[in-house]
Amino acid sequence: MLSGPQSHKTITMYSINKNILVKAALIAALTLSAIIFFSAESVYAQPGQLKAYKLMVSYPLVRDKGDLTILKDTVSIFYWQDYLIYKVHYTALTRINDGPVNSEKRYNYFVFKKADKYGHLFYDVLDSSVGKRLPVDSFLFVRGFHLAVNTDSLKLVSSKKNKTSGVLLEKYVSPKQRGDFVPDSIFYYYSPHLKTDYTFSAQLDSIKNMKLYEVRFMYNRRYSRANKITLPKREFYFEVIEVVVDDKKEIEKVIKRFEEINAL
Repeated sequence: MLSGPQSHKTITMYSINKNILVKAALIAALTLSAIIFFSAESVYAQPGQLKAYKLMVSYPLVRDKGDLTILKDTVSIFYWQDYLIYKVHYTALTRINDGPVNSEKRYNYFVFKKADKYGHLFYDVLDSSVGKRLPVDSFLFVRGFHLAVNTDSLKLVSSKKNKTSGVLLEKYVSPKQRGDFVPDSIFYYYSPHLKTDYTFSAQLDSIKNMKLYEVRFMYNRRYSRANKITLPKREFYFEVIEVVVDDKKEIEKVIKRFEEINAL
């Protein structure tokens, strides 16, 4: 650590909590045969068009005594030609000498091309380094909340279409699987109006001729023999929406830096 009145140290903390029950629940839910993690099915934007989406996620943290905390995260995703840019936030804690700890919300940018297995993580939009080279799948697992779904092993319980909005809501159960972290109900929401490049399932989008834009995994209250606690009613929630690009220049800077690194 540097000495002097301006010295400081910075600790970065990602918003994902690694509590074992949360991790076990998420992995169990997303490894049902109905769900394929890492498949990253996407239809890319037309050349020259920059499109932006927000992936909103809510997931429960079950603590050792069964107490429930709801954690939320939002990931910004940008498409330009065959580039994908993930903008993810983290909390930077700074402390000057023995002063108070200050927290500040900052952003990382992860850039990769459609067919590439590796991308580069930049620590901010002005990062002039070569970034950190990371496997795309690993980044999406840790920070991208990337999943794709199907209905192969699920039983359809109900299907209702809203006459006003046109939104189709389908409810499924998984009749052949049981366990603490197997969802009791799964809900898929389809919209006839959304035309997002990001998708949870290109197959289901095509079959329904609509966009699957929201997925919910619902768990009823139950006693866990393995953990010897009562697990409360809880929900995993994923939704993607299209948004206006706030600052096109910041994305252009990140892409330019990525291109410069690849040209070396």
